[in-house]
Amino acid sequence: MSAERLAISVATDPVTGLPNVSETAATSARVYDPHVYETSVAIFDHIDRATDVQYPRDPNWGASGPSVDGPTVEGEIRYGLRGLPRNIRYRLNNTRRDIVRSFSYNRFGLPTTVALGDNRGSHASTQLRYGYDIRQRPDQIYMYRDPLESSGIEALQYPFFYRYEWDDANNLTRGRDANPDRALFPAGHRNQNRSISHDALYRVTGVDFDYREPSGAWVDD
Repeated sequence: MSAERLAISVATDPVTGLPNVSETAATSARVYDPHVYETSVAIFDHIDRATDVQYPRDPNWGASGPSVDGPTVEGEIRYGLRGLPRNIRYRLNNTRRDIVRSFSYNRFGLPTTVALGDNRGSHASTQLRYGYDIRQRPDQIYMYRDPLESSGIEALQYPFFYRYEWDDANNLTRGRDANPDRALFPAGHRNQNRSISHDALYRVTGVDFDYREPSGAWVDD
C-alpha cells in the first residue's frame, strides 16, 4: 500500500516563538510498513486525572525515508491545590512551552482569567477574562492581547468583547458587543449583537442579529 508522501518541516515563528509546522508534497510515494507499531502513553495521577501524554515518534518523518525519526511530542496538565488545572504545556524534543500559562478561578471554581502561553520577550500573554453575575452566570467574556503593531488589525487589543444578559429563568436573552476596538475591524468582519427569544417551555424560538455599519451605528438584519 502506498500514499502521497509529505515532507514536514518545523520552524520557529520570529514573533511568538512558537513552532510552525509546514507540509509540502514530496515526489515519491510512501510505502506503509505493517511491521511498525506506534504507541501513545497516557499518565494519570492518584485520583485518575490525566497529567501527561506521550505521542509516538514518526519513523517515516524524513522526506528521504525512514532514516530520521520524528520529534518527541509530549503534553502535560498540572493541577492546583483545589484540584483545578493550573497550567497546560507541551514539549517538543527538549523544548517545553506553555499552551496555557496559568488559570485563575473565583471562589466557586469558575475561571476568571486564562493566560495563554504566547508570552515571549516583551510580548505579554494573551488573556481570556470571564465575569459573572451574582447567580454565577457569565455576564462578560473578552480576550485581551498585547498588540503586535500600532495600526490596522494587528493593533487590536480586544479580538472580542461580549456582555451577556439573562432573564429570571436563566435563559440567555442577549449577547452584546462591547468591543472598544470595534473600529479596527474591516467591513464584513465586525462583531454582532444577538437577541434571543424563548417560548413558555424555555426553548429558543428565534435569534435576531444586529450588525454594525462602518459609521458604528447598529442595523437590524
